Amino acid sequence: MPIATSSSKRYLALLSLAVTGCSSDGTTSTVHPLQEELRNLEAGATAIIRPDTAPPAAMNEEAASRWRLTRRAILDARPGPVLGSFDEDGPAVFAAHVAVTLGSGGRTHVLDAMSGRVVEFDSVGRFMSEFGRVGDGPMEFRTPRDIDAWGDSLLVTQDGRVKVFHRSASEYLPRDHLPVQIPLYSICPLDGNVFASVQRQPNAPLTKYDPQTLMPAGSFGRGYPSGPDLVRARLSLGPVACAEDPARVVHAYQYLPGLNAYTPHGDQAWSAFLSDYMEGKWTYTAAGWLETPIGAKETLTNLVATSSGFVVASYFRTDESARGTSRVYLLDASTGHGALLEETDAPDREIMAIAEDRYVTHVIGPYPRLRIWYMDDLE
Repeated sequence: MPIATSSSKRYLALLSLAVTGCSSDGTTSTVHPLQEELRNLEAGATAIIRPDTAPPAAMNEEAASRWRLTRRAILDARPGPVLGSFDEDGPAVFAAHVAVTLGSGGRTHVLDAMSGRVVEFDSVGRFMSEFGRVGDGPMEFRTPRDIDAWGDSLLVTQDGRVKVFHRSASEYLPRDHLPVQIPLYSICPLDGNVFASVQRQPNAPLTKYDPQTLMPAGSFGRGYPSGPDLVRARLSLGPVACAEDPARVVHAYQYLPGLNAYTPHGDQAWSAFLSDYMEGKWTYTAAGWLETPIGAKETLTNLVATSSGFVVASYFRTDESARGTSRVYLLDASTGHGALLEETDAPDREIMAIAEDRYVTHVIGPYPRLRIWYMDDLE
């Protein structure tokens, strides 16, 4: 699959930065992101991520060596079973939206948002169990959005609460829930707390929750600062990932070329800017509509942290010919420095979850499927 050259990508990005134009009814419209805001985002970055497949000079020797080992372990991973294919011994297919977490004992948990169920597989992809359905009961979900492992427990996010399920000898049972008054986008546990990226909260898009008091313990983060609330909320949106060593809460914009990392106390640790990102054009009309980008654009599809102290950010780029390419970056969780892990048109390279010895990718096809990949130990 041909890839647009650097000059053509920059030309398309510049086209997307036009400030004003005319909508179909002749009224003035505004196109976001504004060029000034992108310049500010780049100027304030402590790390510039270029589409190179080698660690940048800003990385010290020890970090660069770990970066190469981690990249090689991911690229050399052995393909394993596909989850979600037709199988009389397990679930037939997953619905349109799925989220994945890797738990203890090599287990893979898949949240099927449309059917409201959590499906569990063992380390070799065999179906083990499932629970949940659409509803409001203790074991049911209403518009679930994300799932994460927390020791032997599972956290499932839905509008209005974060449900906690504890694993007994043979099944998961409801243990508690964290009531929330705002819709959450994604979650991750770190240092005994739960961190969440929040929808419709652009001024401080991250919130820290204390699981002991079940109450928010503070909001922080940076969002897109321009335009009406609808624009700022949409362009501030993005997933959150928690790295344990060092302890970092990483928030990446879904529709902007930036990532920000914070300490568990909410202090900013670093910010990174993707130098070769293709911005989509979000048009806000005088009538108050926000039009989704059509044509060439790039979107963050997933963000995960590795056990070796890195963050993996997966993006999907659609060029002017409507051809898609996966671009996956590997960033040092301590500093934000990093580079391109791979750029490919393979249909199964979006990394949904990663552990020390394996990771799970989304398989593009007529219905959602997942693939397990097995990694060798880093040496």
